[in-house]
Amino acid sequence: MSTPSPPPARRKRVRTASQLEQKRLADRLKQRENRNENKNRLDKMERDIADINAPGILPRNPSLPSMMLHTMDENIATFLITGFLRQYKNKGIEQLLSFYLLGYRYMRWQMCPCEETLRDVPAWMLPTETQRSTPHSVIVDYVPWPRLRDYLCTSADEDLARSLYFYFESTDFVWPSECPVFVQGEGGQMALSPEFEMAVCNLEHWRIGSPWSEAFPHLLHLVEP
Repeated sequence: MSTPSPPPARRKRVRTASQLEQKRLADRLKQRENRNENKNRLDKMERDIADINAPGILPRNPSLPSMMLHTMDENIATFLITGFLRQYKNKGIEQLLSFYLLGYRYMRWQMCPCEETLRDVPAWMLPTETQRSTPHSVIVDYVPWPRLRDYLCTSADEDLARSLYFYFESTDFVWPSECPVFVQGEGGQMALSPEFEMAVCNLEHWRIGSPWSEAFPHLLHLVEP
């Protein structure tokens, strides 16, 4: 029996000097494109940050995709709020939208302080004297109840991180189920209903329950209407 001959050796691909030069050129172009892409992203971020103090630079309301946590790159405010709210389990669409709208309008005013943005911030969300004079975590500024904010700013005997975790897990926005959350505009686009926006700015529509109320029963008087 004859011994089978070995398979032919694979020929090593040999590139000409011209081909090697073309490959090096292509690699350099690809690297340059990647650098340009990264530079464009950084430039856009720098422009966003540089512009946050310009009055009116942020729209009055965020887009619905941002409020539904689908996207976070609409502007610097939606980037921060969406990233934060994604950490918490929301009880329903009304709670998510109310948290987002209230936080967005407050942040919009902080970033673009002017009469126009101030009009969209409820009086009870404005910083108290204690907030202005006492160093505290920035997240405290987004708690609806002024007396609770003051307590969180000055108290040293509470676990603030734990308290705020329970707060975001326990806060509810009270909205009648028969009332529409959205309206459809003339162009067919969906938007928050004016009634819903007004309710978000009314402290009577905000409640806080368990587990926060069970963990901190001695603070319940600070969230009473």
